[in-house]
Amino acid sequence: MKILALLLVLSLFGCGEEDTTEPPLDDAGAAFGFGKADGPAGGFSACELREVLKLVNESTTTVELLEKNIGVHTKAALRLFAHRVGADGVGGTGDDDLFDDLAELDGVEWVGPKALEAFANYARPRCLVDLATRPFIHRGTFASTTGGGWGRNAPEFEATLTVGGVKPRLLYETLKKKDEKGRTVFSRLSKSDIMTAFTYGFAIDEMPWSSDATKAREALPYVVLSIESDRYKPDAEGQQRELSLGTDNFDDIYYDTKDYELFLNGMALRGRSRWDSDTVVRRLLIQAKSASIVDENGIKQAAKIDVRTDSGDRYLATLNDDVRSGTVEWSGSRVPVEAIKSLYDVLDGLSLLKDMQGYFGVLILDPKVYLRSDRRRFHFNFTDTNTIVNFYKNGLERVASSAAIAQAALDSGLVADADRADVEALIAMATGIADGTLLRDRAAARLGALNPPVTEVAVFPQDFGSLKPTSKHELDVHQIVAEEADKLLNDYASALDGVDREITGTSGLKFSETVELYRQFSVSLDKSLGIKTTIKPFRDRYLQFVSQGDTAIQTQIDTFNTFAAEQVTAANKAFVGVAPMTRESWDALGKHLTFEMLKISQRMITNGGTVGQALWFDAARLYYIPRAPKSSWSNFLIDTFDVSYFLTPEEWERIPADQRTPVTELPADAIFHTKVVNEVQIELTEVEAYIARIEELKTQIAAGSTPKLEEYLAGAQFALTESIRTLQVMGELKGPDIISRLKKEGLNVTWGPAAYSKGDTGLRILTDTDSEIQ
Repeated sequence: MKILALLLVLSLFGCGEEDTTEPPLDDAGAAFGFGKADGPAGGFSACELREVLKLVNESTTTVELLEKNIGVHTKAALRLFAHRVGADGVGGTGDDDLFDDLAELDGVEWVGPKALEAFANYARPRCLVDLATRPFIHRGTFASTTGGGWGRNAPEFEATLTVGGVKPRLLYETLKKKDEKGRTVFSRLSKSDIMTAFTYGFAIDEMPWSSDATKAREALPYVVLSIESDRYKPDAEGQQRELSLGTDNFDDIYYDTKDYELFLNGMALRGRSRWDSDTVVRRLLIQAKSASIVDENGIKQAAKIDVRTDSGDRYLATLNDDVRSGTVEWSGSRVPVEAIKSLYDVLDGLSLLKDMQGYFGVLILDPKVYLRSDRRRFHFNFTDTNTIVNFYKNGLERVASSAAIAQAALDSGLVADADRADVEALIAMATGIADGTLLRDRAAARLGALNPPVTEVAVFPQDFGSLKPTSKHELDVHQIVAEEADKLLNDYASALDGVDREITGTSGLKFSETVELYRQFSVSLDKSLGIKTTIKPFRDRYLQFVSQGDTAIQTQIDTFNTFAAEQVTAANKAFVGVAPMTRESWDALGKHLTFEMLKISQRMITNGGTVGQALWFDAARLYYIPRAPKSSWSNFLIDTFDVSYFLTPEEWERIPADQRTPVTELPADAIFHTKVVNEVQIELTEVEAYIARIEELKTQIAAGSTPKLEEYLAGAQFALTESIRTLQVMGELKGPDIISRLKKEGLNVTWGPAAYSKGDTGLRILTDTDSEIQ
């Protein structure tokens, strides 16, 4: 196919005598002698080589431009173009193969030193600077007080995960595909249902209780979160709740010097436009980042300083020149920007500023990367302590109710002799949980090993919400009790799992499909049941009619069969081919409802143990960080899912100004990189108390360490570490769904920590720092 594309391109130029006026031709295997543009080489500056790499990937670099304007021989031009646009001969499609580095460019037949010289000559003006024609920063820029808007200055903690293993143009093409409802692959990818596991702030029987949701909650035993209330509402028919996402569009411009001195020294400067709608910009932001580090788990830590204005429409047109001048007039008069000054001072300290054309300490900034980002977002809040206690109590209630079902099964003779001992052991375990003896026995050895030893469990997890430990020893007691309670409830759930068929009589029993059919039938009669995610309300309804006798039961059977016939007519696949309900299948339905209820009970019991640990952690967090906020109405985490499209300044400027809005699709062949990123971040105001406490303790220890201070510091660091770990877990949980969905679209991708931030990714590509980047 690539040969065919090349032949098609060749055919456009006809046949005949060779044009002796053509530019010089390299030998077929001629080589540059170097393969990277990350520094000067071959007599060219690093800037020139980087601009060459940009140039050969640009949408306007056609065969004609290569030949007539740049001065590349036809043979080289044809092969270079064919390499970039892929087998279909069209730029901006999934088979495009952009040049990742100079080595890839050098590998094209007939491209060698002569072609490189032509590229560099053409690109060289991009590296020249004339202060008379542009804004710039110098020593006098920051002579007055900085300001310009309202700002934030705080450290940032976020987990960043990304899709890898796919070429950018193919990823772009895939994400833009639409289904029969007009939804893009990206819009479907961004909505991860596993996140609805974290809905502790909603009614217990309205949150998910699938095995996957339970495992997700088990992965975070200490931090109990809930999706904000307006993002988890019943669907349009008032049925089960579903996650909804907010939408934002951003344009980011990353600035740097000609030689990328900010990037190479671990700093970044961006200007951001946040769109309120497809045509209106609400907020502008200028932000400096320093010491941005992404660890091996994808946790990003960075110090941020920014200034912002909500008069976006008024100042959007001047944002570029404002950043390049280091000043804004967002507050009425032109003043220096603190965020830019912070970076200027670092570069000054590194002796990287220049004296030129009569100015001292000159800093010349220009746009290097433009990012258009389509974002989906929602927030998580903390769950209030009383609600967490209720989840623990719910676990205990499920222990008691399941034991009652087991006892009734024993009493009725339903349990076979071979299973009797296991069922009796389950009931005995439930009794020991209810009276506290089992937890006391299990915790005794660990409590006795404390200094001083503790001989009696005086408090249980359900009591933790009303207690405020006053010592680490007291906290240690609570931790042991919580951990042993968690193990105990998990053991009970496992034991229940081992006998649930036996105590419900469902081993080999037919008609299990009637549970879902009965659920739909019940909802048709009582719409309030539609929102329920557990089986208990449906079993309660079933038992209500059982208690009324045979006539009521037969009426229910007849009504159900009428409903079922209507559903078959309506092409409801669940009912097609199902025989009418009889008294036999009605009786079996009751047993299956009980079995399914017990399955959910097992998960609730397991969850009870989990939240017991969370109650301990809450107390520990406030003991070590007394001012740590915890509110069920303010956001703790923000979860964002972005697709970002990367353009060079040259490609961006080619787009007419009135078409640089979210409503207009960017030209696919102008985008040099596409990146899908999930960022889970602790809100800046929420993390400040943690950082302040840790710094306070470090200062006190430096002045004179004591065991108590060291204890406080270790505890505060543990609380922060666990909060940060939450970010990583949230991101990782989405992985299986994202990989599966993209596999259905024909992509075999990876999902893992992003090695670099979005801005760094773009800058690394353009500086040829890495040839392979996620």
